[in-house]
Amino acid sequence: RAGALVAAAEELAHHAQRGPLVTSVLEYERGFALVSALSSEAVLLVLVHPSANVGSILFDLRRHRGHIASLV
Repeated sequence: RAGALVAAAEELAHHAQRGPLVTSVLEYERGFALVSALSSEAVLLVLVHPSANVGSILFDLRRHRGHIASLV
């Protein structure tokens, strides 16, 4: 299902002329889902507890994206 989500986000970005997906934050009743494109072939999905500091996680994700991508 994550693949379909990324495909939908890419289609939206294409039509809105926003460029490729970098990071997406989805809020659900029981927490968040962070979707981050690591490369053209790899996507990271992080499921986050509702009480977690999403801003801090996003900061670290952006800061370490290249290193995370090198691991996959």
